[in-house]
Order: sequence, then structure tokens, then C-alpha cells
Amino acid sequence: MRPVDLTIGGCGDGEGESFSVRDDPTLIAAGWERRQLADPNRAKEAIDLYESLGFEVLAKELKDSDFGEDCKTCAVVGCQGYVMIYTRRG
Repeated sequence: MRPVDLTIGGCGDGEGESFSVRDDPTLIAAGWERRQLADPNRAKEAIDLYESLGFEVLAKELKDSDFGEDCKTCAVVGCQGYVMIYTRRG
């Protein structure tokens, strides 16, 4: 699966910079598929939707190790509290 490309305003020159969130290799190896990055306030809606479609759902809070070296500072600050939603067939 390709990394999720995100844009955060206010980083660097203020024009926004893109960065990538890495897959969790342990989850991928266990059959999980990365679906989306979600604001924690909206994650419940996505989780409910995936569950209603018959998926097992895991919402994982992002950590420093989920980001590449070039973007840790802005990404960690900008995405603090966000969750990556993974699913697999139940």
C-alpha cells in the first residue's frame, strides 16, 4: 500500500508541505489494510461505517515512528491525536 500523502499548512514556508504516514508493518503482516487517517472527533463515524460493512476495525493513534525522518517535527505536531484506521475482513 502506498503512503498516505498529507498537506499541513503552517509548516516550513507557510505554503504547506506534504509528508507520508508509514504503514504499520506488523498490522499489514497480520492481514490489516490501512484505510484512512481520521481526526479523532470523526473517527467513530468511519469505524461505525466499516463495521456495518462487515470489517474488523482498528484505530491506531499516530506515533513519531509512523512518520519519515524529513517530516517528524511538523507531522507530529500537526497530526497529534489523529488516528489511522485499519480494517480486515471479519
